[in-house]
Amino acid sequence: MATEQRKLVSVVFADVVGSTAFGSDNDPEAVRSVMGSYFERMKSIAETHGGTVEKFIGDAVMVVFGVPLLHDDDAERAVRAALAMRDAMADLNTELGVSLAARVGVNSGEAVAGDGADRQFLVTGDAVNIAARLQQGADMDEVVVGPLTESLTRSAIEYSARPPVPAKGKAEPLKAFQAIRPRSAVPEQARGLPAMRAQLVGRQRELRMLLESFERVRGDRRAHVFTLVGNAGIGKSRLVGEVLARIASSAGAVVLRGRCLPYGAGITYWPLMEIVREDAGIFSEDDRDSALVKLDARTRALLGTDAPAVLARVATMLGIRRADEALPEVIPAEFGREIGWGARQYLAALARTPAVIVLDDLQWAEPAVFEIIDGLADSAENAPLLLLCVARPQLLHRDELRGERHRGLEAEGRGGPIVERRRAIERNSQAHRVHVRAGVREDRRRIGEAARQGDAARHLAEVAHRVPHALRPVRGG
Repeated sequence: MATEQRKLVSVVFADVVGSTAFGSDNDPEAVRSVMGSYFERMKSIAETHGGTVEKFIGDAVMVVFGVPLLHDDDAERAVRAALAMRDAMADLNTELGVSLAARVGVNSGEAVAGDGADRQFLVTGDAVNIAARLQQGADMDEVVVGPLTESLTRSAIEYSARPPVPAKGKAEPLKAFQAIRPRSAVPEQARGLPAMRAQLVGRQRELRMLLESFERVRGDRRAHVFTLVGNAGIGKSRLVGEVLARIASSAGAVVLRGRCLPYGAGITYWPLMEIVREDAGIFSEDDRDSALVKLDARTRALLGTDAPAVLARVATMLGIRRADEALPEVIPAEFGREIGWGARQYLAALARTPAVIVLDDLQWAEPAVFEIIDGLADSAENAPLLLLCVARPQLLHRDELRGERHRGLEAEGRGGPIVERRRAIERNSQAHRVHVRAGVREDRRRIGEAARQGDAARHLAEVAHRVPHALRPVRGG
């Protein structure tokens, strides 16, 4: 028997404007076909953003974020999904030869949900009702959100003011905001307080290990992979920032950074795309031709006569060229393999002088990224390259770390896809988990050390920033 639990969720309601008139003017089979395509597209968008379709109601769809999977950015995922649903209607209309629009409501709050033991995730509560009322009060092509959703996402989503929404059964109209667009094309991960940087305390061992790894890379002129594993908020990014600052100031190494995204479409190679764009000087505002010129110049500078083959594959990875046009001699089933080869050749050439490549949030990486790291670390010659991978403990449960191929690499003593050996990953993971379990005790120790150096206030600010919104104390009367 499933048990019920109280959850903090974000709920999306989306329905089709004009579906009643469309249904009365068209054959039932045509209506069914159109609505089926609409529901499939909405379901795909919801699942791409990490949501769960709870139900279809007439011409409306209800999506829940936070049940059964919980993410630290469920409210942002919900609003991004709602905006994507709104924007998807134009393509749907073109594909189906119809003229329909969507209106969407989003709300966050507490709800009661089943635990999913019997695949029942029925979510009930006032937060759900308000999401439905916001959707009903939205105009055509409008996304309306509640106040808690807006508060949780205002740094990531651009909003505008709108009148409150009258709601049946509510004494007062519902305060609401109109979501306009995301502030960034991809989700940003908040990492600490930039204006309140404390002196790094209590990470001397890890700092020394990372710096020694870079010195070994530079001395041996061989690619080396180091993975830093720890829970969110434990200070991984702070440690990496300190390492990169010291390397940049003393060694003059090339430092490039890419991050894996938790959700979205077309993100398979995203961290490598960010790295190549940064290295080639390609900006988001560059058009396709400008980007291709920059990539061509950089590839020729790195690879000389070998540049054309690598350029075709890397341009395909960046989406600058279509795969069938750039690689006419390659069958579609081999596109991934060819792109991986091109990415490895580019990065290996980049590392003919000392280089550090940081891959953030590797726990979200697609299998293709693991394969490229694997091949680069194993085959790069005369390449003083430190691949510094940063991940949460979920990485240790990835199937990519369990295959026969990786055990074979370990037996031969060569670098696996993530660290020197899988045992090294497990040792690092256990060490960081100790810090997490003793989080309060660890923070007390660091505050004490920081106080002796006159920096306790800043460290306290960083500790406070890590406390989840729902657990922060509120002032009461």
